[in-house]
Amino acid sequence: DARACHWGRLTVFHWQGQALDPIKILPNGYSYGRMSQYAEVWSFTRERLAEAIEGRYKVILDGDGGDEVFGGYRHYEHIEAKQVVKTAAAAVGLVDGFRSGTVYAQSKTTFRTTERDRLLNGHGARGLEMILAQDAFLQARKGGSTLRKALRHDLHLGLANGLTHKMDMALSRYGIEGRAPLLDHLVVEWAEGLTEDDLVRGTEKKVFLRDAYTQDLPPEVLNRPKRGFGGPVGKWLEGPLRDLADAMLPCPLLEPGPQQNLRGQRQWTLLSLACWARQWRATW
Repeated sequence: DARACHWGRLTVFHWQGQALDPIKILPNGYSYGRMSQYAEVWSFTRERLAEAIEGRYKVILDGDGGDEVFGGYRHYEHIEAKQVVKTAAAAVGLVDGFRSGTVYAQSKTTFRTTERDRLLNGHGARGLEMILAQDAFLQARKGGSTLRKALRHDLHLGLANGLTHKMDMALSRYGIEGRAPLLDHLVVEWAEGLTEDDLVRGTEKKVFLRDAYTQDLPPEVLNRPKRGFGGPVGKWLEGPLRDLADAMLPCPLLEPGPQQNLRGQRQWTLLSLACWARQWRATW
């Protein structure tokens, strides 16, 4: 149910989704190809939103970049202290990335380095640490506080390599073009000049943006806790997608042993890879 409210010439949608049906979004004949696009579960919900407004608008503005540019994610709260704890954990082998200084990026992976090595069984010549070490953008911007480094990582890695790409796929399937004004390079460069207190202050996030729109948005919108675009992965894999998972796993590109007894996001990730491999007939 997509409901619209209007600010002058700008139309703003409030979408209240029903229970997601993966089978509806993965129609017969397209399951393998479509499933290969869904390593990130939120792609389902973005497609449902695009479906809800199909035919009504050709171009929409979205909020991509708001969290990465203005500090909106929960993990930015008290991030200095969190990274001290993670680095200490990495020093004793509980988290990856201690020697290479990539603890922040490694802590976001679905599988740890040793698990990836076992799954790939020698095929992964370029490990994540090597990829990060050779990334020109990150190497040129090593300085700054823990918060600034985290913002750069999320903007450059998570957003550019995943979120904006998947948003474009979701919208284009329904003939809609998306625009992300908060990712205009002038906005991003200007935001780099904000103080950290303008971004995150304790448990307050997007401080500058919230202050800027105090007169325009009602308190229930400004103060509402962040809500992601997640989905009930476990229920999907145990229910409507169980037959697909049984047929596709273990993924033939990976060692079968480490793929046993996986659940939730880990199983979902391998299922997405397996569907991609089937769709494109991928081999080593």
